[in-house]
Amino acid sequence: SKCNTRLRLLRLLYDIEVIKHAFSRFYTLIKHGFLTNQKARRVLSILKYFLTTRLFYFYGILFSLPK
Repeated sequence: SKCNTRLRLLRLLYDIEVIKHAFSRFYTLIKHGFLTNQKARRVLSILKYFLTTRLFYFYGILFSLPK
């Protein structure tokens, strides 16, 4: 239904803002030397995983929209 689709899109927009904030914090930690290379790679892999799963979810929503 249209209501569910709108709610899913709003949720996705929220998730995008969360991801942007996380990458910003991540960059700040690296810039100031609070993360070692090993920890930085680990955090980055977690963020990339979250981002790709949300993108696939977004594409699923787009293709399910009524024409």
